[in-house]
Amino acid sequence: RLSKSRSPLAVPSSVAAGMAAEASDSAADGSSSDKKKHVPLGLRESRFYEDEYPGKNDIVVARLDRVQELQIGVFATLLEYGGKEAFLPFSEASMRLSATAQKKVFGLRPPGQQDGEKKQLREGRKRKMVCLVCSVDKKSDCIDLSKRAVDLETMHAKEEAFGRAKVVHRVIWRVATKHEVKVEELCKKVSWPLFKNKIDPYCALKRHVKGELDLWQELDFSKPGEDLTGIAGALKQDIEVCFRRHLGQQRVSLRAKAEVSCAGFEGIDAVREALSKGLEASRPECELKINLVAHPIF
Repeated sequence: RLSKSRSPLAVPSSVAAGMAAEASDSAADGSSSDKKKHVPLGLRESRFYEDEYPGKNDIVVARLDRVQELQIGVFATLLEYGGKEAFLPFSEASMRLSATAQKKVFGLRPPGQQDGEKKQLREGRKRKMVCLVCSVDKKSDCIDLSKRAVDLETMHAKEEAFGRAKVVHRVIWRVATKHEVKVEELCKKVSWPLFKNKIDPYCALKRHVKGELDLWQELDFSKPGEDLTGIAGALKQDIEVCFRRHLGQQRVSLRAKAEVSCAGFEGIDAVREALSKGLEASRPECELKINLVAHPIF
């Protein structure tokens, strides 16, 4: 039987004091660790450029995410601007596809097969597209895109520029995460000033690593924003190491256009045989791909 003077959950005063002291110590340790811990932005949450929004008529790279509820377009994510959402109407998606064909290309299921309110794209359909910015409304956070206004040469040039900017941003993000520095603060010191001066950061870092120029003489780690001069030496060294590692793993890609035609009796069969013969030249160390951009002439 329990005595009336002590409840079943009663704790001795000495034990209670010890528990309170331990709890206060753990709380103090937790608060100090929370102050020291810095949670950086994800790689896709941080933007490549200083401007938060793209300008009108800018060329951007967007990832298609989901189909709009009324099935008139697709919502996309701008990969260069911190994952901002944009809208691509089906009428601006392509010049050669009808609205019905575009829905099939983008992976829109029939109405009876939709699961959930948001109509997600099929697996493998969340692809990247080079688009033109038609309009930007910063107040309502609305961005409209157009795919049909982008020609083939502009698309290839943007894909190459996006690949270079992505490499530089990944290096900046890794170094900032390692030193517990905000990604935007390090971008303000390295990549954004170069973009602002119309200089390609990838080419500038490549020349710096090869010893052709000293990039650090042109950049100031004290401003704008937070002063990083105290750890500037470590930041510079890690940026060079990460970029050298990328250059060591870099592959050279060459692209060329070729016209294949046959005016003889064989026609399309000869064209197909010629293209198949070209694919036989592909090797593991030098991969060869042939993509048709238009129908063969025969």
